[in-house]
Amino acid sequence: MKIKFASFILFLPIVSQAFCFQEKDLQISDEALLSKFHQEKVIAPLQASATKDPHAGYSFLVYDPPLSACQVPTNGKWPSVLYLPGSGQSGTNNTGQVTGSSMARSIVKHPERFCAVFIFPQTPKEDFWDSSLAASALNATKLSHAGTAYELDPKRQYAMGFSLGAFGVCDLLRQESGMAGGVSYSGCLDDDKALPTANQICRELKAKPIAPLWMFQGTDDRGGSAGGVDPKSTSIFWEGLRCASKTNPLAFSMDRFTQIQGMGHCSWQCQSVSDLNFKAESKKNPEILCSEYQAINGEIQSSGSKDHEAAFHWLMQQSLNPEGVAP
Repeated sequence: MKIKFASFILFLPIVSQAFCFQEKDLQISDEALLSKFHQEKVIAPLQASATKDPHAGYSFLVYDPPLSACQVPTNGKWPSVLYLPGSGQSGTNNTGQVTGSSMARSIVKHPERFCAVFIFPQTPKEDFWDSSLAASALNATKLSHAGTAYELDPKRQYAMGFSLGAFGVCDLLRQESGMAGGVSYSGCLDDDKALPTANQICRELKAKPIAPLWMFQGTDDRGGSAGGVDPKSTSIFWEGLRCASKTNPLAFSMDRFTQIQGMGHCSWQCQSVSDLNFKAESKKNPEILCSEYQAINGEIQSSGSKDHEAAFHWLMQQSLNPEGVAP
C-alpha cells in the first residue's frame, strides 16, 4: 500500500480494494444508538425572504456530548459538526443517516474522543446534497441550543461528509457558510456532472478562498455504475487548491489531501491486515483495521472509531478569527 499525504509518500504492502464494514469496536444496536440522539426540527423560515423556507418542518437528528465524558469549553460554547452521510443513508425516515454511519457509532461508543455537538441531517434524494437543507439544520440547532448547556460557538462550526455528503462539504465550504473547516471522505466534486478544470477551480478560489479542508480519496474508487466516486474529481479540486495557494498561501496553508493507493470507496478504512507483516501489536489482533492517518506514521495501531479521530481533532484546531474569517 502506498499512501500519499500532500508531498510525503510512505510505501506499505499493497492490499486489494477495501470495502465498507462495521468495525468490531463500533458494534451497537440501532435502538441503543438512536437513544443517544434527539430529534430537532426546522419549524419556521430562518431568514426573512420573499418565499417560504422550503425546509420548514424538516426533521433531523442531533447528538449532544455527555457532560460525564466531556468538559464544557472555557467560553461555555461548544463546537458543532454538521455530518453529511452518503447516498446509502438518504431517505425520509430520519434514522438512516445515523444507523448507517460509522461516525455516529464512533461518537456514541467513545464520547470522550468526540466532544462536540453533531448534527445529522438526511437528504431525501440521492442525486446531490441540498446545501440549503444542511444550512437550515445547522441554523435550527443554533436556535434550539441558544441559552442552554450546549450553546454553539459560531466560530467553531465544521462540516464532515462521506461520498455524496463529501460533495456537500466542499459545496458548503465554497459558499460563505461560516464554516471554520471541513473533512471530505471519497469525493468533493459531483462526478455525475461535467467536471470543471483545475484552472476553473483555481480562478474561483483565488477570488474567494475556502476554509481549511482535508480530503481523503482512495485511488481504486470507482464512479458511475460502480456506485463510488471517480478519484479524478477529487484530484482536480486539489490541483485547483494548490494553484490558488500560489497567490494566497496563507488562505490555503492548512489544506490537506491524503491519497491511499489500492483503496476503494471507503477511504477511512482498510481491509483486515491479518495477512500483512506489520508490528507485533497488529499480529495480536488479526482483525485490526488500519487507517491512513496512523499509517502515515508507519504504524497500524487503531481500529474503528480512531479511524475518524485524527480528522476530528484536526478540525478542532481550526477556528474563525475575530472577524469571522477562516485562517
